[in-house]
Amino acid sequence: MEILLVIALVWGGVLGLQGAATALKKGISDRRRAVGELKTERSLLEARSSELHIEVQRQQTLLEAQSSELQLKQAATQEAEQRLVELGERLKDPALTPQTLFSDVAAAVSDYVQLQTNALADHLATKDRPARRAAEDVRDQARRLRAATLESRFARYQIALYEREAPWLVDFLEAEYPAPDDALALSADDDPSRRYLSAAEYAQLSSVERNQLALDRYWRAAKSSWQVGRDYERYVGYLWEARGYAVEYHGIQEGLHDLGRDLLARRGNDVSVIQCKHWATFRTVRERHVYQLFGTALELALSLRGEEAARPELTLFPDLLAASRVQPVLVTSACLSTKARAVAAALGVGVEEGAPMRPYPSIKCNVARGTDERIYHLPFDQQYDNTCIEPQRGERYVSTAAEAETLGFRRAFRWRGDRDSAA
Repeated sequence: MEILLVIALVWGGVLGLQGAATALKKGISDRRRAVGELKTERSLLEARSSELHIEVQRQQTLLEAQSSELQLKQAATQEAEQRLVELGERLKDPALTPQTLFSDVAAAVSDYVQLQTNALADHLATKDRPARRAAEDVRDQARRLRAATLESRFARYQIALYEREAPWLVDFLEAEYPAPDDALALSADDDPSRRYLSAAEYAQLSSVERNQLALDRYWRAAKSSWQVGRDYERYVGYLWEARGYAVEYHGIQEGLHDLGRDLLARRGNDVSVIQCKHWATFRTVRERHVYQLFGTALELALSLRGEEAARPELTLFPDLLAASRVQPVLVTSACLSTKARAVAAALGVGVEEGAPMRPYPSIKCNVARGTDERIYHLPFDQQYDNTCIEPQRGERYVSTAAEAETLGFRRAFRWRGDRDSAA
């Protein structure tokens, strides 16, 4: 019995030791897991600390770069301000010549342009991800831009001075020259409408259809300033013909030798010398254009009266024009300056301003003298501007080729030099 009791006690002790050992093992395992987690967390903290350190260094570098960029801008701004102060002082110098002034102002403007461009280069060089090669390219372009700006500004100021001191120079800019495409040579048997039609269209369409299509494309086509001016003269001529005047398209026929007389409109003994200016509405007709028109009308009046008869009356120019029944008229799509209006009123120059070109019947239907042949001319036909419409003879303007042919008119023969060839 005692032996069994001893055995039971021993067994109980063994079981207790086994439980204690298991608990100890579990405690050790838990502690090891906790230690591992602590190590992982430490590694994460160390990595985060490293990232923060790198970010701090990057921000410091960026701040230093921005500070450097700001210092450069401040220095450049101070330099530009100093140059402006110096320029202001130079402008007070009574001995300052225009050439020196132009040079100084052009230099100041070009420096400003370079400063603005270099600011972009500085930004490229100091941004988060610097683009140093691009920044250097921009600085190189800034140097070239400065040189180009300096040259162009200087030239602009010189031109402005010349135009102010010699206003008549502007007339060279406004000279109207025939457009190259109008001067294209066509063979003696060629039809001018071919300029606006394909070979297939010309071959397949009826004469009425191709004439109308060519006319439509003529009006839609892009035109040079000379062509637009020519069309405007034709339009104004049409309006004056509608008032009962016989119109000579002097400017178109004489070109650069027109003496400033675009149109000569006659009705009885009255002659109107008309100058047409189709300008953009933002431009202004100045008094010198009125003087020019008055002068060319006066020359015409003198030629009509004879030089000897007119010589004693040269001091009575407006009266001389009235006595000769010559009326200068300026027609423009733009507006006159206040001074130009006053000059026109003082010299008796008629003015029609703000007169834009509008669609109008542009086909001329003419009755040939001698043969009474009924012929119509399109704006691109050779004899168009030499043809004067006389309504009393059954002549007229129409809008379409079909209308002209319905009235019994045929398309004009093609004309080259002084020979005719059948259409």
